[in-house]
Amino acid sequence: MIRWPGVIKPGTIINDIGAHEDMIPTLLAAVGDTTVKEDLLKGKTIGDMTYKVHLDGYNLIPALKGEGAWPRHEFLYFTDDGNCATLRYDRWKISFLKQDAHGLDVWRIPHRQNRRLFHQLRHRQNDHRSQMILTLPTKHKQTITMKTTTRILALACASPSLVCAALHAQEADLAQKLANPIADLISLPIQSNYDFGVGPGDGTIWRTNIQPVIPFGISDDWNVISRTILPVIDQEGLAPAGDSLDEFGLGDITQSFFFSPKESSPIWGVGPVFLIPSATDELLGTEKFGIGPTAVVLRQTGPWTYGALANHLWDVVGDSNRASVNATFLQPFLSYILPTKTTLSLNTETTYDWSNEEWTVPLNFQIAQLFKVGDQPMQAFIGARYYADKPTNGPEWGLRLGLTFLFPK
Repeated sequence: MIRWPGVIKPGTIINDIGAHEDMIPTLLAAVGDTTVKEDLLKGKTIGDMTYKVHLDGYNLIPALKGEGAWPRHEFLYFTDDGNCATLRYDRWKISFLKQDAHGLDVWRIPHRQNRRLFHQLRHRQNDHRSQMILTLPTKHKQTITMKTTTRILALACASPSLVCAALHAQEADLAQKLANPIADLISLPIQSNYDFGVGPGDGTIWRTNIQPVIPFGISDDWNVISRTILPVIDQEGLAPAGDSLDEFGLGDITQSFFFSPKESSPIWGVGPVFLIPSATDELLGTEKFGIGPTAVVLRQTGPWTYGALANHLWDVVGDSNRASVNATFLQPFLSYILPTKTTLSLNTETTYDWSNEEWTVPLNFQIAQLFKVGDQPMQAFIGARYYADKPTNGPEWGLRLGLTFLFPK
């Protein structure tokens, strides 16, 4: 609201776009400096300092007096994180980010990118028809001229800072989803673990886990997340010379299903886990089919993600001559995402074998980096592990490296 006797007619209502930045050139014009914006672009000396800057904002006085057109047509909406969420041009609005949360959760749950927008804009830039159709916020379709469309596209597509802000938001969203084991994101991690000092022969085990994660929407409120672990194992030198335990092939598959609400605080999921005897050799698997419960709970606050995943497996059928399966798996985890989308993570992948009363407690530290090859987002990771506790002849330490392929919707 502005009261300016003798300048603005009482009761005047203006429904055009205004911004706080407009007040500086407007107030300076009111005291007689009507060219401050142009002067600062050329370079203006004030006192002992010379300033050469672009001053955002428009002089609104002619429009407020009713002597000229309203000068501002565009407005950029930014989130608290500094990402460009929306572009407004007169009555038209393009949304780059969407906020699905409500209430106080808007401060916790990040915006997600409207990825379809960029696909539509690329096609519109190549469309040479004289008129185009866009959708108004009122949901009524109207035609706009190429001149107006060109202005909108120039602001939305030709501004490097705007596009970079939207891409930055997309990368931040992907990095955060990768830290969440039950995120609504299709991914294919290929994780290789190289353990040393195994068995009486101080041998090595190279275990490459192929771990597709596929979420399915089963209702408006619930997802089912499928997490599969298929190990490819190469073990060498575990036994002393002359008593070889060397073998290469597939291990047993661990298949989990998490039923998880699409919106919750904290984030959680529960479901069944299955042990499938898929090993290609008796040295690489249990020859048992197992089943049990699994659950995960976590929180994501800014760059931090912390929580825990757990499951328990009992064998229900299989070779009676093989050792029974009765094991609990515990995986508390903590991660931090740097502004470069580099993720630092720490976890344990602890297993307790109830049949033999033995612990296996590897402590894992990992560094991961999000990047793109063409249009394909990926995350590469590398890390090290130390076994704080282990069975007799268990590994002493190990390395981890791998690559995750991402398929955002």
